[in-house]
Amino acid sequence: MGSTPLEQYNRKTTLRVKLTDKAAGAGIRVGGLGVIFAVLGLILFIAWQVFPLFGSVRYGRATEPAALADSPVLLMHVDEYRRVGVLIEQSGFVISFSTADSSVISREKPAQLGDATLTAAEISLRPRTTRKVGRALDVPHYHLLLGTSDGRVFAGTIAYLTGYESYGLDEEPAELQQLFRPEEKQFKAPDYMPEVVVRDGKVIEHVPTHGLYRTVQPLVKLERQLDVSTGKQPIRLLAGQINRAPDEAERFTTTLVVSADGRTRLLTEKLQLNEFTEELEAESETTELTGELEAAPDFALVSELQDELILASRSGRVHHFGRSSEREPFKLRYPAFSVFGGQADAAEGWAWRDLVNEQRDEEGLPPIHDELQLTAVNYLLGDRSIVFGDSRGGLQSWFKVIEGGEGELRLKRIRNLPPSPAAIRAISASPITKAMVVADVAGNLRAINNTAERVYLELQQEGAQQAVFGGKGDGLIALDGQGRLHHWWVDAPHSEVSWTSLFGKVWYEDYPEAKYEWQSTGGTDDVEPKLSLVPLVMGTLKGALYALIFAIPLGVLAAIYTSEFMHRNMRAILKPTMEVMASLPSVVLGFLAALYFAPLAGPIMPTLVVAVILVPAVFMVFGWIWQRCPPSFVGKFGPLRSTVLLFALLTFGIWLSSMVGPRAEVYLFPAAEGANPALLDAVSFQPATQEAADRLAAGDFRTWTGGGALLPRESETKGVVLPKGWWIPGGHNLLFMLVTLATTLLAGLAARKLKFPGRVLENVKQRLEGDNPAGLRAVAADIGISLGFGALLLGVGLLLALPATSALEWAFFSYDHPTAGRVADFRRWITGPEGWKFEQANSLIVGFAMGFAVIPIIYTIAEDALTSVPNQLRAASLACGASRWQTTMRVVLPAAASGIFSGIVIGLGRALGETMIVVMAAGGTPVMDLQPLNGFRSLSAAIAIEMPEAPHGGTLYRTLFMGGLLLFLMAFVINTIAEVVRMRLRRKLSRL
Repeated sequence: MGSTPLEQYNRKTTLRVKLTDKAAGAGIRVGGLGVIFAVLGLILFIAWQVFPLFGSVRYGRATEPAALADSPVLLMHVDEYRRVGVLIEQSGFVISFSTADSSVISREKPAQLGDATLTAAEISLRPRTTRKVGRALDVPHYHLLLGTSDGRVFAGTIAYLTGYESYGLDEEPAELQQLFRPEEKQFKAPDYMPEVVVRDGKVIEHVPTHGLYRTVQPLVKLERQLDVSTGKQPIRLLAGQINRAPDEAERFTTTLVVSADGRTRLLTEKLQLNEFTEELEAESETTELTGELEAAPDFALVSELQDELILASRSGRVHHFGRSSEREPFKLRYPAFSVFGGQADAAEGWAWRDLVNEQRDEEGLPPIHDELQLTAVNYLLGDRSIVFGDSRGGLQSWFKVIEGGEGELRLKRIRNLPPSPAAIRAISASPITKAMVVADVAGNLRAINNTAERVYLELQQEGAQQAVFGGKGDGLIALDGQGRLHHWWVDAPHSEVSWTSLFGKVWYEDYPEAKYEWQSTGGTDDVEPKLSLVPLVMGTLKGALYALIFAIPLGVLAAIYTSEFMHRNMRAILKPTMEVMASLPSVVLGFLAALYFAPLAGPIMPTLVVAVILVPAVFMVFGWIWQRCPPSFVGKFGPLRSTVLLFALLTFGIWLSSMVGPRAEVYLFPAAEGANPALLDAVSFQPATQEAADRLAAGDFRTWTGGGALLPRESETKGVVLPKGWWIPGGHNLLFMLVTLATTLLAGLAARKLKFPGRVLENVKQRLEGDNPAGLRAVAADIGISLGFGALLLGVGLLLALPATSALEWAFFSYDHPTAGRVADFRRWITGPEGWKFEQANSLIVGFAMGFAVIPIIYTIAEDALTSVPNQLRAASLACGASRWQTTMRVVLPAAASGIFSGIVIGLGRALGETMIVVMAAGGTPVMDLQPLNGFRSLSAAIAIEMPEAPHGGTLYRTLFMGGLLLFLMAFVINTIAEVVRMRLRRKLSRL
């Protein structure tokens, strides 16, 4: 006899089952905790990569201070490795020294100087040529200018010859054997300073490779005396440049000389190497600028391109000279101006003395009441930005922008940099970034990045007279009043990053205004890094927006149809098919979008726009007719025939759109409204000739969208001058169509309120139906009457729209035109004064392709949510007399709202993180608008494209990680909000 069920239930659980249960529970806990820790670890790793962007700068003393100079120093310079340096004293002595131990390599006075002393010295920020020195090729040489007390000017070079010496075992000289050999990691550390030996005019250090030594030898040479007639007056001020080119090529120089008597001379030279004598021959021309200046300048700058001269006095007056080429003379571009004056469009027109006082108060610095004077002026890297320092510690950055609408470039104050505690003494530019080191009279040394407006390093060294960056920006060399040298190592790999540069508007050089910009690479080192993440965030949201505009209606409506209306046999086929779509690789969708859909969609864009309206309209009309058909007729169509009929309707809608689209393009987007201005009359905007009329008889959507853009400059066409800002008005027919639709709908609503038309139409309908109100004849009568009444309403709408359109356009969309007076322009209200430039890779294409990736997610989750609604609710609604549609909209849809909302949010997360489709089909241009006809760049696309090329640990590398962190935060915030909304909906609808 077997055991009873109760006995079986009461049996003890076997040890095997218990062990299995314990193991499964432990595995689940470990797996769950593993997932949590993996996600947290990923977040922490990303944050760890981002944190150094905003971390503090590391620095420290590289060597102890040492006295090197016996007289005031006019110029200080160091090599790129910070191993050797050069000091040029006022006495005329040139001192080369080792920065590692402050030992003097050589100290000598050039023979060309004779008994004269030096009164001025200038060196280029970057090398201007490369030469062969001994067996070394392409040794960089800096351009050097020296002015003397007896009125002479010498041109020369400073170079650093780097070489290597290799020794085998037991071959090393005894003095080199004592040098420390660093490890590779130690050798590359920013705070590493080697042990060195000075021998034969070289500094020698051991590199990580055994028996290999690096040598650095400073070379200072005065090559020629410039032909400047100064009457033996001492040189008070020097500035000059030579174009960057090989020595054997044709060279041009520009040298500005100010003598002690206040005379200002400009020397321009053409240098060429004589192939026969191998001597340098110069063709020179001297220009007297004294008469064009208000007073003798105290500061002078010559740009690297030799197209600009800046002459400034201590009073703040600045003269700006310029030219277009080396062969043209310099001319004063506009009258002298004061850097201490106010600017009407900046800081409410405040004068600089008020601005600097306000800045000092905000920084908690005591006020300075000394007379406001310029104390330092210098270019930054690239010679576009000029920094002015004054006696109150103020720092202001200027560069050229277009002023007055006439296309004239003028210097303008762009940035008010953080002030120094005391009067500015010297400004030295960085040779690799848009940074500067500023020294004040109180001994404060500050390193400031101009673009980021960030003070990233502050040092205090009493008596510091001047300071310069190392060649790689990784160190500072300063000199005090006692001739002592001070040397610091600096580790500031991300000095150009600040919250402003990442998320604020920045006014970049050569830009007309401040803007958000992402441009991570440039053709030269002169280009400012533009690392604003805002355009990438906007691109991410833009792509998700257009994808959801396409995906939400299709996904949700498809879910409603398959859940509530489709036959279960067809549903069993369609639902898995839709879910399989989710497995389609996004790279395939991106490939199709970029190489097939985008070229195909461009020419037929109006047809696609019409299809978006006509195809749903065809289905709605058919649905209205289908509802009026008798059940005996509808019942003849099974699931298969109904599906075939729907696809036939889709085909008909597409065909109808292809017929209507080109004709709608001709009417709504005429080619004349996007034409070349040369083809139109400047006042009437009609074709200027019959030939032009024939050419403009068609429509052109792609040029129509950009046809209303303002002319960027004055132009002449057909003998008529079109001023800057001229444009072609448009959009009249488009507005007429929209007004017609609105008036037709209003007429229909008004007709519903009137009883007389309703009674008349009902009587006509009863006569046409005959004896069988449920037959097909009654359906045909209903359709005929409805179509006739609709045509009547359309006619009424057209009659009302004819006067209304003109009145509305003139009332709300009229503008003052440069040549035609007041014009109506509806298109300008849509596209703005810049127009919409049609791009083949645009947001609509990306939204279409990305929508296919998002639709299966939204559809599956929404369909499951609708299916999970209890059938009792449907049955109760139907039992109360509601139709299937009413039940779906008022009962099922509210009950499933939380699930549908979750599906949409998950689809949004999928769209935010999409990469391949955006990379392949979005064009990759970081823009800040939501225009549908241009492309964009998203955060994920920027990471995918630029991360492989970003130097590991560099600023771009960590900024891209910052983009990844932003992407995570966006998804986290959106999903958190969505979950809160979903839970509220669930609680609210739980009573149903």
